Amino acid sequence: MHRQGAPRDNNNRPDGGRRQFAGNDSHWSHRPAYHDHWYHGDWHGHWGRPWAYHPHGWYWGGGWGWGLGFAAGVATVGVVSIGSPWGWGYYSYWNPYWVAPVGGVTYINYSQPIIVAPPVVVAPQPTPAVVAGPTPAVDEQDNREKALAFFENARALFQRGDYQLALSETDRAVALMPNDSLMHEFRALCLFAMRDYKQAAAAIYAVLSVGPGWDAATVEGLYPNTGVYKEQLRALESHRDQNPNAADARFLLAYHYLLAGQEESAAAELAAVVELEPKDQLSAQLLKGLSDSSPDEQPPGPTLAEPDEPVAAASLVGNWRATRSDGSKFELNLSDDNRFSWKCSQQDKDQQLSGTYTVANNYLILSASGENALVGRVSLASADKLRFKLAGGSPSDPGLTFTR
Repeated sequence: MHRQGAPRDNNNRPDGGRRQFAGNDSHWSHRPAYHDHWYHGDWHGHWGRPWAYHPHGWYWGGGWGWGLGFAAGVATVGVVSIGSPWGWGYYSYWNPYWVAPVGGVTYINYSQPIIVAPPVVVAPQPTPAVVAGPTPAVDEQDNREKALAFFENARALFQRGDYQLALSETDRAVALMPNDSLMHEFRALCLFAMRDYKQAAAAIYAVLSVGPGWDAATVEGLYPNTGVYKEQLRALESHRDQNPNAADARFLLAYHYLLAGQEESAAAELAAVVELEPKDQLSAQLLKGLSDSSPDEQPPGPTLAEPDEPVAAASLVGNWRATRSDGSKFELNLSDDNRFSWKCSQQDKDQQLSGTYTVANNYLILSASGENALVGRVSLASADKLRFKLAGGSPSDPGLTFTR
C-alpha cells in the first residue's frame, strides 16, 4: 500500500519519521502525542512534501506555515500556522454527503468542517486546602482520558472485525472530544468497512476540508492484515461500478486512492464527482491540486510586492461588518491593543473566534491561536470601507467588503 522508495523509520513512519512541514501545526504536522502509537502520518509526510492536495488558496489558508519577511523598517512576523478558511466562514461550506441523523445527535455534525483544537495542557497545581470543584481544564483533561480509553477499545474491536461495536465506541469518544480529526477519520473507516459509503463520505469530506488524510502506513496498522483492507476496497470499487452516479462512493474511493498514492485513479474519481456534484468545491479544488502539483513542487507563497497605498494598523481599528451574496454576515472588531474578534453567521450557525492581529505590508493576520490563523490582503477604498481578500486565493475571489 505504501509508495515505493519512501524511506521509513523503525516505527514504519514515512520519511524516517520526520515531519516535512513548517511551523508547529497540531493538525497537519504535529498531531497530539497521545496518538503517536498508532498514527504514522499524513499524505504530505508519506510523500516527503507538504499537503499539496489542499484547495488552491490554501497556500496561506490551509495548513502552510509561512515566515513573513518584509523590507527594512517593516516588522517581521514569524512562522504562522494557518487554519482552514472554511473554519472562519470565509468560504461558504456545504458537505454534499451529510444527512443529519434522526434523534438530534449534536456531537457529530458534518454540515461544517471539523474545527481542530490544540490539546489542553494542565500544569500540576498544589492541592488547595478547600476544593470547591474541578476546574474546566481538569474537566477537559478528564474527558480526554475517558475518550482515549473508548478510542483504544474501538481500535481493538476494529482489528477483530467488530466494526459496529468499534463505531459505537468511537462515537462515545467523539462525544467527549468532538474536535479530534483523527477520531473522525477512524469513524469514517468504520463506516467504510461496514459499507455505509454515504456516511463514510460525509465524515471524510469534513476531515479533508481542514487538512490531509492519513498515509497508507496508518491504515495498514489498523487492520489485522492488508488483505482485509484490500477486500473492502474491492467492495467499494464494485459498488462504484454498479452505481456510477453515486458521487459519495466515488469521492470516498478517491480518498482511498490518494492515501495509497494512486493519483491518476484518484483524479479520475474526483473528475466524475465534480461532474455529478457541480457545487462540490472541495472535490474540484482537490482535483485542481492533483493537476497542478508535481511530487517535487513546492506551492508558492503570497506575492509580497510593496503596495501603492500602505495601510496603517491604526486606520483599521473599529467595528466592521460585511455581508455576502449567500446571506452570510461577518463582524470584525479590531481594537487598538491588537486584539480582534471575528463572527460569521451563515444559515443556522455562528462561528466566533478571537485573538491577536498584526498588520504588515497590507496583510492583516488574524491569529486565534498558534494553530488557527487567517491571513488576508487588505485595502481601504475609503476611511470606512475595507476590502479583505484571502492571501494566495483565487484571482476570481471577490473577497469581503467591510464597512463601519
